[in-house]
Amino acid sequence: GSARRFVARPYAVAHECDLAVLTIDDDDFWRRIWPLELGGVPHLRDGVTVVGYPEGGDSLCVTSGVVSRIELQVYEHSGASLLCLQIDAAINPGNSGGPAFDAAGRVVGVAFQNAPESQSIGYVIPVPIVNHFLRDIRENGGTYAGFPSIGVVCQHTENPQLRERLGLPKQGGGILVRGVHPLAAGPAEHKLRPDDVILSISGVEIASDGTCEVNAQERVSFAHLVHMNFPGDTCRMRVLREGRELELDVPALRLERLVPDAVERAPCYFIYGGVVFMPLTMGFLHEYGEDWYEDAPRDLVALWEHGMVTQPGEQVVVLSRILAAKETVGYGALSEKRVKSVNGQPVRNFRQLFLAVRQAAASGEPYVELALESPGGDAVLIIKNRSAPSVDETVSRTYRIPQLISDDLVEVIEELERSEGEDQGQGASVAEAQAGAVAQTAKDKRRRD
Repeated sequence: GSARRFVARPYAVAHECDLAVLTIDDDDFWRRIWPLELGGVPHLRDGVTVVGYPEGGDSLCVTSGVVSRIELQVYEHSGASLLCLQIDAAINPGNSGGPAFDAAGRVVGVAFQNAPESQSIGYVIPVPIVNHFLRDIRENGGTYAGFPSIGVVCQHTENPQLRERLGLPKQGGGILVRGVHPLAAGPAEHKLRPDDVILSISGVEIASDGTCEVNAQERVSFAHLVHMNFPGDTCRMRVLREGRELELDVPALRLERLVPDAVERAPCYFIYGGVVFMPLTMGFLHEYGEDWYEDAPRDLVALWEHGMVTQPGEQVVVLSRILAAKETVGYGALSEKRVKSVNGQPVRNFRQLFLAVRQAAASGEPYVELALESPGGDAVLIIKNRSAPSVDETVSRTYRIPQLISDDLVEVIEELERSEGEDQGQGASVAEAQAGAVAQTAKDKRRRD
């Protein structure tokens, strides 16, 4: 009930599960508070009370409801699919971060999002996710390691014909492994294989619909059992392989999504010949508005939904926009497409594309030829290296673009200059001179800021 305000600062942040820990340096704050007790996962129809400071007023707001669903849900902030409580208590903007209590006054979760097109549907981050986050940062000195995966794609085994073919009893559980991620490392004898059937994880039986028990009453996706491990742990699994049951210690992996959230980063981009290139991130997709899932290009949304990194450093690079100029006439329909190759070289990530374009300009090649992923066959976009600097000068003036490359690429150029020395100063091409000027402009801008 104190009216005094204290200044807090972030200690650890986990965008994946939409949680953060704040700390306050003023010792007087800690003398005024007492800790809340964490509970467990509630049951369906258990009563909950949500406390917070939603918009519409300045005083504490208390709303009540019941638990209406327990399942894995997409966390809108990151796109991760983790355990979640659905409640019918109102959770409005500003409620996020407030505790949800059970009837005994124990914390059963943290309010964090709602269903905007529905009434009285709110979501709470449950205690197992909160505890995982807290243990994670405690054991890693404030650094967040994240929730792991076992790197497999699975299929339910409810169909009786499928179960007969796999050698499974008519009544029983198990899920079929359809594919294994190429980065799923570990000893060969403990690797899962396609056509394996996972029967249990950590001693918990997996049903034929891919669910497992969480609190003796409710069932959720088996992925939750994996999530409760930490990257580097092993998951003890009972597996049916070619008619024989095996015990495997499968590594729990931190597999990165192909389309990251990029919440804390400034947008990365570069412009060359009036063409804007960017890595595909969740922030890029959100530029399509609140209905981005419906309005963004379907192939890009599919990469966000299902894409996983298959080699270190892999990124999707898109041609995000064509800036109007005489040299870009006819290219308008090629925006929002994935860049597959540059001058015949496959594009692995954003930095590599930038360096390849820069090298093509510096080496005297007449063109940069880009292959863009399109239905029915790749589209081709040609940029003439000799005219690219003048085009970029025109579009930067027309669109009032302060610099042609983002600050992260300025740092790439500076790194290259340090490693290469200044022996190329006399033979610098127009494009190199342009890049140097852009880098200097960005340095000056950062000094002013």
